[in-house]
Amino acid sequence: MARRGRGEFADSRDWDVRASEAMAIAQEMPAGPEREEAIRKAMQLRSAAEMKGYLSSGEMKAQN
Repeated sequence: MARRGRGEFADSRDWDVRASEAMAIAQEMPAGPEREEAIRKAMQLRSAAEMKGYLSSGEMKAQN
């Protein structure tokens, strides 16, 4: 497996920033189904950002 470089760390941080921005935008929307959908998508993006960060962290090493 190839070693991960600084670029992937920056990419993980970008995902985190995008998730935060998406949630902030969603929370400013007026109440209703569109806001609920935007919040749901922002939460999905947050989960994806956390998974990407975890997978890029090196904690996922094969155990021998």
